[in-house]
Amino acid sequence: NQSAHLQDIANTLGKEAFDSLLTQFYAEMNQTLVDLEKETSLENVAILSHKASGSAAVFSANALREALISVENAAKSKNWEQTTHAINKLPATWDETKILLRKIK
Repeated sequence: NQSAHLQDIANTLGKEAFDSLLTQFYAEMNQTLVDLEKETSLENVAILSHKASGSAAVFSANALREALISVENAAKSKNWEQTTHAINKLPATWDETKILLRKIK
């Protein structure tokens, strides 16, 4: 389960290192959401969402990872409507993910 996996990482790294990585992940995801909303190139949307989905995987943020993969796949299929729809779902998924991540301390 996500909580156990993250707690293992936190215990292995130590609280300070884990908190630093988590802070970096928050900043990266917040910036990615801003960038995706403004991006005008489907190729760049695919690149941004692919990179962010890898980061989400590190933190076992599975719902967020899946949402980002949906964005990437829609962008790769060259479908702006699907891509925009997938991007619009990200903020809610990110909010849910942050709630789960805050439980790890």
